[in-house]
Amino acid sequence: MDCPYFVYPNGGREDYSPDVVEAVAEAGYGVAFRLMNGLNPEQSVPRFAIDRVDVPGHAARSAFDVRACGLFSRLRA
Repeated sequence: MDCPYFVYPNGGREDYSPDVVEAVAEAGYGVAFRLMNGLNPEQSVPRFAIDRVDVPGHAARSAFDVRACGLFSRLRA
């Protein structure tokens, strides 16, 4: 089964570049996710630069909910 998704390891600004994005596209992925701990704008988002949020594996369910819904990012802004 093909995997249409790519997640940049670590996902920070230093972990991807235009060359890396080009390689991901050429490899056949449909979208890629980076880790900027921000919200994606409601208008179009570059398909190889979709933001995701970091949720530590040891986080309580309430912490997961706050981060996943975007409240954490808004409070930090």
